[in-house]
Amino acid sequence: MQAKEALKLIIALTQLKGLWSVDNEEIKRLIETGVAASVATVDGDGTHFQAIVISAAFQGLGLVKRHQLVYAALGNRMGGEIHALSIQTYTPQEWEESKPLPVL
Repeated sequence: MQAKEALKLIIALTQLKGLWSVDNEEIKRLIETGVAASVATVDGDGTHFQAIVISAAFQGLGLVKRHQLVYAALGNRMGGEIHALSIQTYTPQEWEESKPLPVL
């Protein structure tokens, strides 16, 4: 392959990567749309993300089922644009109970 062809290929692949990338706000939107009555915060570096998801839909569900709901909301992006996702899930009551008490 000639240098000019290799450069064109590198540019094309870089542009495609941009089409496949996903950001924190997109993941937040997908989760909040896909998990009923949820609020999410997401932080990440473009491939590795951390999410906190609060939803009444988690009531009575174990950890695995909760995570499955979040993964379902993200669809085929998991394992694609999203290489790794750390998830913390809470019901609204669990979230309120997990807050530290204010220091007086």
